[in-house]
Amino acid sequence: MSMETDPLLVGATRPTFVGGITYEAIIFCGMVSSIVFLAANNIFLLPAVYIPLHAISYLICMKDPRAFRLMALWVTTKGRSTAARFWGAATASPWHNTRKHKGKGF
Repeated sequence: MSMETDPLLVGATRPTFVGGITYEAIIFCGMVSSIVFLAANNIFLLPAVYIPLHAISYLICMKDPRAFRLMALWVTTKGRSTAARFWGAATASPWHNTRKHKGKGF
């Protein structure tokens, strides 16, 4: 049994692309190239860094259009957890949960 996709629905659910990459990818490429420019103080590094990043982002977005959105979601949830290695999971607080649970096994 094979799944068939409707081109109309696929196009309606895709994120907005500019230059073949999503807005999240444009922001990422712009931030990285701007940081390199500010660190090196050389205006010619802006296109020298941005163009290869844009090409890599284009290839990533061809494979999965939501890849950069998923990376941003990972950074905002699990990436910010500072105690993940200690506790073995992403936690909001490193303190022990003191809530009283009603029910079996708690």
